[in-house]
Amino acid sequence: MKKRILCFLLSATMLASITACSGGGDSSSAPSDAGSSAGESQPADSSEPVDLTVLNWGSDIDVKINEDAYARLKEKYPNVTVKDNFVTGTATWSEYITKLLTMIGSGNSPDMVMMAIEGVRQLIDNDVVMPLDDRIADDKDMQAVLDDISPRLVEALAVDGKTYFFPNSWNSIVLYYNTKMFADAGLDAPPADWDWDTFREYAKQLTTGEDNSEDKVYGFGMSTYSIFMTLFPFSNGTSTLTDDQLGSNLSDPKVAEAFQTINDMIYVDGSMPMPEQGMDAAQLFSAGRLAMTAVGPNSVQNMLTANFTDWDVAYLPIQDKENGSHIFGVTGYGILKDTKNPDMCWEVIKELVSSETQTAVASAGVSNPVSRTAFETRNLEVPKNWKIFYDAIDQNSRCLPAPINDSEYEEILFRYYYEMMNTKQDVSPILAQADAELQASFDELK
Repeated sequence: MKKRILCFLLSATMLASITACSGGGDSSSAPSDAGSSAGESQPADSSEPVDLTVLNWGSDIDVKINEDAYARLKEKYPNVTVKDNFVTGTATWSEYITKLLTMIGSGNSPDMVMMAIEGVRQLIDNDVVMPLDDRIADDKDMQAVLDDISPRLVEALAVDGKTYFFPNSWNSIVLYYNTKMFADAGLDAPPADWDWDTFREYAKQLTTGEDNSEDKVYGFGMSTYSIFMTLFPFSNGTSTLTDDQLGSNLSDPKVAEAFQTINDMIYVDGSMPMPEQGMDAAQLFSAGRLAMTAVGPNSVQNMLTANFTDWDVAYLPIQDKENGSHIFGVTGYGILKDTKNPDMCWEVIKELVSSETQTAVASAGVSNPVSRTAFETRNLEVPKNWKIFYDAIDQNSRCLPAPINDSEYEEILFRYYYEMMNTKQDVSPILAQADAELQASFDELK
């Protein structure tokens, strides 16, 4: 196992990637390398002191939610102390995963980890997390929790039929649109069954102002993260990767059609801005520079805090009515194989996905809670159509691509995406180069 981890770390030091499954934090701190200090394994009902550590990722809001959860756990198990080792601020998932594997490789493994879909296959491939299936099957309380969660969220965190992470939050990507700009343009709300042609017409009509002027408004724009770069391929009934996520699918003509549509919206329609690294479409939308954008629920609170209320949400257009899909990302908690206290780790996870914790996630307005019941407690006035944040999972949604070599995949995707979108052109030749490089990355794993 440690040999695998070493190989990963040697390659990871040469890579940098950006992703957004769930909302980033608003403070900057880095986790220490302190791992578990627990001694011999203790049963969940033991009175002996038990110290557990959790490597976590999120914002100050998440820190507070977890502190409250651990306080409730302390009432049940006074002998148990849980320390959250939170990564907040600007850390990327690639950096976070590398941090975890470094801790494990140096003998300082935490007991548990919260992981986004981007790192699930990497950790399973490195054989550092234990399957949870037997624990789930033997736990009536967790069976009840599962009954309130969309099966797609659970399936997304499973590999080869085994569940290694229990979902705790997720993000659906939907269309945010400026209701005032729509009214000014004489446009109705986006139809639920629209396709790219209708979408492009809306975007063109909503584009106003002179290029490079302060009053320029683009009809549509999206952030430059991998989850958004796969929106159009998913809508067109395809993906950037093969179904098993073990190979490149960039040679698929439907992928070329998807990226060509983006290029045409930029240079033919003039309804999209040219993408720039780190572009925050949610911020541009709330500032009135975009009439429509694709964002997750993690942007709601920021917009309401800024007193921006002239907006609502709708489903993104689906081009391929038979195979097209929406996209989502999900996070979950897993138990590391090096822990001395797997039974107590399971009790911690149960508290972190309890109704109290899930209701707190819903109230925070950052990511979706996995619990449908907790989600329903949000009852937002803005956006009016807020229920689609969860309902989107039932609209043939699929989880974003997240292969074993996710860092290399994202680096290649980003680099060639910017090259495809830097001028008006046929994107097919560039995709052919990207496909060859990405496939070579997969071949090295064999």
